[in-house]
Amino acid sequence: MRYTDLSLRALALLVTCVLTAACDDDDRAPDAAAADAMSDITPSDAAADAAAADAASADDAASADAAPADAAPADAALADELPATDYCERAVDVFCPYYVRCGRMAVPDEATCRAVFVESCNAKYEPTYAAHARAGELVLSRAGLDACAAHLAQVDCGAHNFDLDGPCGAIWPGQVAAGGTCGPGIGSFVCGAGTDCRLSVETFCGTCDPAAAAGQACGDDVRCHSSAECRDGVCVARPTAGEACPEAGPRCATGTTCREGVCAIRPWAGPGEACGQAARCRYKSDCIGGVCVEGALLGAPCGAQQPCATGWCDGETCAAPKVAGTVCAAGAECVSGGCVDGVCIDDRGPCFLE
Repeated sequence: MRYTDLSLRALALLVTCVLTAACDDDDRAPDAAAADAMSDITPSDAAADAAAADAASADDAASADAAPADAAPADAALADELPATDYCERAVDVFCPYYVRCGRMAVPDEATCRAVFVESCNAKYEPTYAAHARAGELVLSRAGLDACAAHLAQVDCGAHNFDLDGPCGAIWPGQVAAGGTCGPGIGSFVCGAGTDCRLSVETFCGTCDPAAAAGQACGDDVRCHSSAECRDGVCVARPTAGEACPEAGPRCATGTTCREGVCAIRPWAGPGEACGQAARCRYKSDCIGGVCVEGALLGAPCGAQQPCATGWCDGETCAAPKVAGTVCAAGAECVSGGCVDGVCIDDRGPCFLE
């Protein structure tokens, strides 16, 4: 079977970022830039250009007197796990208050945000998360949702860049061990503790490679997690949005740029405002001809100058993306972004085809 069509806008952005170095002045190696450029696909219409989940860098080494494998911690882990299909209805309470407070979505109020969020999340993102969960590659964490909600309720709008940055990276703990497959976007979150997704610029697919967390030793044979840099044999955390970026220190975290000594995020623009390298469009809008244009919801008219906030433009109407196994004519119609032999491929995407 030949993979014949991959038309996600996100992959087009990835190619641009890697080949033109146009994403937030990121001067890292191409494979690291590619991984970061695709790793923040969240339940909104945001561009896919984020860092892999910070939670993946946790140290899972056990102490000599650790509890046996069948002890209480296993039960606690089961209690924390939620059905992946509950994600959208739970996450809307986490993200919409933050989106409205910080102007991240092109909506007038929280009620509108909730309606847009749930529609977009259920149509575009939950099928992918759920497919990874069924494959044992991701878990939806109750504790992660709670930690993210507490963080977003008080974080400064300029100090939080991508949705799944910081504590919010613990919403979907990865379960794939070192050597396993990972991919762009949501596929980069599957890597488990102590690993990091390393993508290839040739295939846009990758492997969960061992990666040391901040404070751990590094060197020629031990590389740091993408959230840190190797300095004098030790991984040092890269400063995030709002933190100081001294000239002699590590580079700013992915998606932020050092401006006047502080790591700063790229500004957000609303419908009718200029967009591009200088600013990114709010969720539920797209950058068309250098101007943010508000997207249409399912069932609404669409066209070359009227993007769909959810799904794809089927003739002149926005239609929901098609799940795996559905007849298709192009990858843009599918949740996975891939149409092979007239059928949408696995919702996890082309990197996870067996």
